Amino acid sequence: MGRQEIRGLIAWMDKDEAVQIQLGACMPLADENTTAQGESWANALEHLQSREEYALPTPTLEPLPEDLRARGEVFLQRADLAVHFNGWEWTVGTANLDNVLPFQKVGSADAVERVSTIDVADPQALFSLCLPDPGGTAELPGTVDNDRKGIAFSSANPNLRVMAAMAAAIDGQPFYGFTIGFGLPFVQVVEYQGRWFIRDGYHRCYGLLRRGVRRIPCLFIRARDTQQFGGDNPHFFRWETIFGPRPPFLRDFLDDNVAFTANRSITGRVIRITSADCCRTLAHSSEASPPVAVSKPATKGQ
Repeated sequence: MGRQEIRGLIAWMDKDEAVQIQLGACMPLADENTTAQGESWANALEHLQSREEYALPTPTLEPLPEDLRARGEVFLQRADLAVHFNGWEWTVGTANLDNVLPFQKVGSADAVERVSTIDVADPQALFSLCLPDPGGTAELPGTVDNDRKGIAFSSANPNLRVMAAMAAAIDGQPFYGFTIGFGLPFVQVVEYQGRWFIRDGYHRCYGLLRRGVRRIPCLFIRARDTQQFGGDNPHFFRWETIFGPRPPFLRDFLDDNVAFTANRSITGRVIRITSADCCRTLAHSSEASPPVAVSKPATKGQ
């Protein structure tokens, strides 16, 4: 099984989680000595507590450079974005990554390789990396269960996800299902409660920081609720961490005082969609016309 370097912000984790990250995202064995990992976490926590409290004003989105504004205008007119962000407050501009916070705890330490071929001094190349033009549809074959009531999709890409539910009529029959994809391929910065966060594009941003790039073009969202914010997830940092007095910055992934590099097994992403038949008791005989067996789709990702 292949291995992958990861970079974890252990100073903002609980001790047990920080130890597991240092062990390659694995639970320690029953007789395993984790003293060294515990000491590394304690040192990182001590360094964090010595920092001044967060007191930055809300950052300001800078306009795109003159030679990128035409591409920015074309980007703003994209029909797919108009549908996806309908009713949202969003635009494009230039963000300073030094002012941005993460809500993800772990990043890929080999991210710099993903941007190694990019001429970061070329604004056009940087725009194409952060806000790519529409591409072809990626093939994603699924494996159907033997009873034909479930289907599974897998990918090495960790961005594989259920996009949305949909309903349609096919050959006169009702069809209900889900769209599966990898999300929008854009670097997204979101503002919420006066702070800026990376909403999507962590690996590219980390790789660019490693290469000394601080200002990048991005899709910028001013979120009105937690759904638009995108950081309300049990796998992310807790609310009191990212909105606390000493939150992590994206640039902290580069700081050995608070972050740790480890190796873990390469994992993929699996989305499994199944149906379940169930019955309900009818309250009145007049309700006898609806079917008593319904199909309830359910999803589970791992």
